[in-house]
Amino acid sequence: VGDLECIAIRDAEDTFHVRELLPDVDDPQVRDALALRGWPTGEISYDFLGLFVRAGDDAIVVDPGWGPCSDGLESRFVPTLREAGIEPDGVTFVILTHLDLDHAGGVIAPDGGLAFPNARHVMAEEAWDGYRSERILAMCSPADAERYRTLARLLEGRVLLARDETEVVAGVRTLPAPGHRMGHTAVEFVSRGETLLHLADTVLHPIVVEHPTWRTGYDSSQERIRET
Repeated sequence: VGDLECIAIRDAEDTFHVRELLPDVDDPQVRDALALRGWPTGEISYDFLGLFVRAGDDAIVVDPGWGPCSDGLESRFVPTLREAGIEPDGVTFVILTHLDLDHAGGVIAPDGGLAFPNARHVMAEEAWDGYRSERILAMCSPADAERYRTLARLLEGRVLLARDETEVVAGVRTLPAPGHRMGHTAVEFVSRGETLLHLADTVLHPIVVEHPTWRTGYDSSQERIRET
């Protein structure tokens, strides 16, 4: 993208039924729209993907996957990053589009420390404040609540909080994309007139681009995600 080197990094994969993403998949209109595009209406394989971007002197990771916070999947974000010739201690920014653990758990290294020890970590202020709230943590499983407490402890003093549209470095900015989770953001990369818009979980299935009013299974606010 212009002068930016952008690499999609696969962390893990899993299998879901489309109904988990689109609860109304049994509606003939939904099934026909999926079939028209050749997309499955039953089980699908789903990749958990993050992103690496080299922007000048900065090495930027977006959403480093599960890390040690998955209860069954093998998280391979850091090994895959190393296979691409990128060392974690050379990463200068980690941008978290939101704090679901399949996106943010990879901030935690297997030994309990920081996976990217020299990086500033960027997230929406709403997400940072929300997931340190005991009211929100009480809604999580005890194991996940402890993971979020670990995340908050590790990142104290290392967080760049995004409010509205926030420039991280030249050509890189976070954009509010509410509806999926608290503080959910997209990330825009611009270089030499070319743009990459990293949507994260703004769109959980490509059919939603064509039918943004359809009900989705994993979004916290149907109204806000439709507007986004």
